[in-house]
Amino acid sequence: MRRPEIDVAKGIGILFVVLGHSFVMGSYFSRVIYSFHMPLFFFIAGFLFRPEKYTSILGLLKKLFASYAMPFIIFSVLWYITLKVEGRSPFGLMAIYHGRTITPSWFLTCLAVCHLGFFIIQKPIGSSFVPRLVVLATLMIAAWLLLLLPWSVRRFLPLTLGTAAPTALVFFAAGFWIKPCVERLMQKRRVYLVAVIALGILVVFSFALIMLSVDMDVGRVPQPWFFYVTSFSGILAILSIAILAVRCNMCEGLLFVGKNSLAIFMVEYFVREIVGCRAFNGDVLGGLGVFALLFVLASPVAFVLEKSKSYIQNIMKQ
Repeated sequence: MRRPEIDVAKGIGILFVVLGHSFVMGSYFSRVIYSFHMPLFFFIAGFLFRPEKYTSILGLLKKLFASYAMPFIIFSVLWYITLKVEGRSPFGLMAIYHGRTITPSWFLTCLAVCHLGFFIIQKPIGSSFVPRLVVLATLMIAAWLLLLLPWSVRRFLPLTLGTAAPTALVFFAAGFWIKPCVERLMQKRRVYLVAVIALGILVVFSFALIMLSVDMDVGRVPQPWFFYVTSFSGILAILSIAILAVRCNMCEGLLFVGKNSLAIFMVEYFVREIVGCRAFNGDVLGGLGVFALLFVLASPVAFVLEKSKSYIQNIMKQ
């Protein structure tokens, strides 16, 4: 059963993605938003993952191809055509190798890598708390050590493994393993949720004062332990806000945005390129204007993506 709280949380997250692109990279509010907005999506992806649905890795690969590879191909082709029409240099083979043909395509690639990687590591771990905690800590340390390597070494790793995937896998695994805690959070009283929100906001805004700029896309996580603290604090705060919004029946718009978050995430880059506003230098109203336009475009784009996904899945079943 689809949980409205999760869709609302995704809706809030995509709003922060749009707003995050409306501030100069490295500014205070940019640091606030980048400290948790992308980890939120990987955490939710882990929360929603159901490995028991797949009897083999082949079944998962078919699902990943339909869900992530097809949108990757569609938007990559559209971006290639756009670059050619505008007379700009199109992306090359290395961009395809890294899974980043168009800036937001890293997210699709990284989601696929996280699903596949976690499917492989989770089976032998079981359901015991201690092994899960040890593996989660190991993933954090491994991601930190990998990102310490110079780009001249990491560039040889494919499909975001040298940039975002190691860190993203931490949040994906956490979302899956602490699923019971999130479900208990959904049952808590409002005063408890308000306290979680207040604490999360306090941690995120306080740490942003001392944190260096973070960008998972390019593997820039200079203070990983600060980043993990702010990320999980922000994630819990957003989930608590989403739970309260559902209880108060104040979530229709966010439900729509959350259900179409992938389409909005991908189309946003095209919109900004077309209207020439990659950064608004703090113009929040401009960012909200882009968000409103994306709200209008979300349905047709999501419809095309869903149809292509269904078509590919039907072919694979034959």
